[in-house]
Amino acid sequence: MDWGIYLITAQPPGMNEAEVIRSSVEYAQRAEALGYSRAWVLEHHFTRYGLVGSPLTHAAFLLGRTNRIKVGTAINVLPLEHPARVAEEVALLDHLSGGRFILGVGRGAFRKDYQVFGGDMTRNREMIAEAMDVLVAAWTQPEVAGTGEFYPFPSVEVLPKPLTKPHPIVYSASQSPDSVRWAARRGMPLLMNYTLTDEAKLAHLEYYAEAAMEAGHDPTRVPHALSFLAGTSRDGNVIRRQSAEHLAWWLEEYVTATLMFTPEWDAVKGYEWYRRHWEEMVMRNEHRPMDRVERYFALNPIGSPQECIDKLGKTLEMTGLKHAILAFEAAGEPSAVKDSMELFTAEVLPALDPGMKQRTAASMALA
Repeated sequence: MDWGIYLITAQPPGMNEAEVIRSSVEYAQRAEALGYSRAWVLEHHFTRYGLVGSPLTHAAFLLGRTNRIKVGTAINVLPLEHPARVAEEVALLDHLSGGRFILGVGRGAFRKDYQVFGGDMTRNREMIAEAMDVLVAAWTQPEVAGTGEFYPFPSVEVLPKPLTKPHPIVYSASQSPDSVRWAARRGMPLLMNYTLTDEAKLAHLEYYAEAAMEAGHDPTRVPHALSFLAGTSRDGNVIRRQSAEHLAWWLEEYVTATLMFTPEWDAVKGYEWYRRHWEEMVMRNEHRPMDRVERYFALNPIGSPQECIDKLGKTLEMTGLKHAILAFEAAGEPSAVKDSMELFTAEVLPALDPGMKQRTAASMALA
């Protein structure tokens, strides 16, 4: 198994910006010491839902402050960037880190980002496809020219070429069927969302596999990653109480920041799947913050060690996947997050991955 952590970097009431950002560095360093193989940073703008507007900057700093753990972006909102510059920055990070950087990309779901930085949100599916073409060509060809509609530029030699050959792995945060099919046709692994039921995750994987095979890719060789909100305490009710208020705030901050669930959003094409998903939650009377908290408690390993073992084990067995990313910041307050991470690593992970205890001991010896 590959175990990773998410660095959410949200700023809830009662925490200042310095504490949030400092804590993210501490979480990554502790994850490395505990034997985790990957840390994933996020991109958000103009919201306390997440303070990191530059995931590449965040990743670069963490790579410089660690020695073994890989650091990935989950995600870079690729349509907001020029792909030639992203190609340069990713290749440079690949060299500086000795191949420890992972790129994750997506379209993003926050209207204000596009309003401020530019770009037609209704066409960002086309934009990300064109940007990925530029990235791959920039990394693998002597020169690349922007010949598409969105990123026209003359033929140039993009340097440096990546250390990792043919190029660093690129993950896709895809949830809607169209996005899953797009990723599958390119052979890009998925970052699977924590909001999905096990049955939905399995359906995504089956749909991906069919599209990947049609495009000539072997889906059994694609290293998809599962995402989870996570946390544990001896008494499962303790971690649920610690997490409930924070998650309710965080989920409501998302709804406020994304501007997705407003009447104006109906005019934005390309996000119909998200609107249907939200409408279904409303129809089930599960759209209020605490309703969603209870739903996500049911879907994610937050509880006693045994409850987490059972829940996480069921998902791993059903999907057959070997990479899981855990968002311990569900607990909110930094000391609670650290305590939860320590106990989860000591008691939950070895029950599912017997080699984890040995890797933790080896990593602790190097810390």
